[in-house]
Amino acid sequence: MTDLKYLESNVKNKNLLRTAYGNSIYSNLYYADPKNKICFTFTPRAGCSIVFQQYLDLVGLLNDGLEYNNFIHNYRCDIVDNNINYCNIKKLLNEKYIFIKFIMNPYIRAVSIFRAHTSHNYSFREYLKKQLDKTIILNDNDYFHSFPQYIDEEEKIITKYIKINENETYQIMLADGNNYTLNVNKYTSFHHGEKQNHCNFSGDILKDDINQNLPMSYKCFYDSEIKQMVDILYKYDIEKYGFSFENF
Repeated sequence: MTDLKYLESNVKNKNLLRTAYGNSIYSNLYYADPKNKICFTFTPRAGCSIVFQQYLDLVGLLNDGLEYNNFIHNYRCDIVDNNINYCNIKKLLNEKYIFIKFIMNPYIRAVSIFRAHTSHNYSFREYLKKQLDKTIILNDNDYFHSFPQYIDEEEKIITKYIKINENETYQIMLADGNNYTLNVNKYTSFHHGEKQNHCNFSGDILKDDINQNLPMSYKCFYDSEIKQMVDILYKYDIEKYGFSFENF
């Protein structure tokens, strides 16, 4: 059994920080490394598990996290969040921190959100329609995962955006002078879907059924009507981050 006091002590000894920015349900998902003056932020259902693993690797806690639970957010919520200090973001900005936001193509993320929901068993098309007309009833967890990635005026603080679905990497220099490559796609998570070798149209198949037979590409969930609905729901993510339907 994992020694919780040992794990908690390891986090405290790193003197890690959390901060927040903007007015969003995701505003507090900013994790900083004071040693290297870098801050990561991410969005649920947008590569959040692999991004947090990258953060833990950077600060030397990845083995602890994976030992605690193979779902890395259990370690984040149970151990890290309870043993990490909050710091006003203005202080980090004054100290010239690098702020990196990891983002996901909204057309991919929309399917991922739909697939992960437990509140309903709609098809992707019906789910989107109910989202738009605000008739869908979601539990707290599903509700939390359904918001856009973009936070108003975040570009004022973000140093670098990394598009996860484009396998983008980024090299930073650490405090010890060594180079460190951010490459979140070298990590994985058990809850990622296992895709099958087909691309049958999947936009009208019930969620529980399609989760058992995922197509090889999330493009298989789309026709023109479905794309238009995602365009509306995630308009700012698409526009602000320069994503396109073609580029995934």
